[in-house]
Amino acid sequence: PELLEVFLDEAKELLEALESDIGDWMGSDPGVLDSVARLQRTLHTMKGGARMAGVVTVGDLSHAMESAFQSLNDGLIGDQDGLRDLVRHAADHVAQDIDVLTRGDLPQPHTVVIDSLEAAARGEPWDIDLATFAGPGETVSMDSGLVEHVAETGPESLLQEDAEASGLDEA
Repeated sequence: PELLEVFLDEAKELLEALESDIGDWMGSDPGVLDSVARLQRTLHTMKGGARMAGVVTVGDLSHAMESAFQSLNDGLIGDQDGLRDLVRHAADHVAQDIDVLTRGDLPQPHTVVIDSLEAAARGEPWDIDLATFAGPGETVSMDSGLVEHVAETGPESLLQEDAEASGLDEA
């Protein structure tokens, strides 16, 4: 609990830095990677603090974003516009997770977003439709197929599937 409190205090400052760094990166020329290095440092600090505090969701998401930026630095990612959308979405999840933790709740895993970031980091196409993907505080469009799945299996099935995909169901 003490480490979590320290992390949450630090996370507020890191979120501000992350927002600033993302804004700088999004506003920069695609060939200029100075802002990418700052993003990597901020995400590395976020990842370390989250993992030390036992906040796996934030640690894993921060790590996946950091890896995507390393691949961008290495020239493995050509679709910077698509990556910008994906990173913006992932950063929103980090901010929402911090908010959830501050309220005393546990955030849910972000398997689809992490898988997409990891695919991007490998230089592979990622498959996430940000317009229909349901994240925290978002709605699902009727054509996504997720609504039918939830109607058939119940909303708790999504939590179970995320837990299984994250290896949390192995205990």
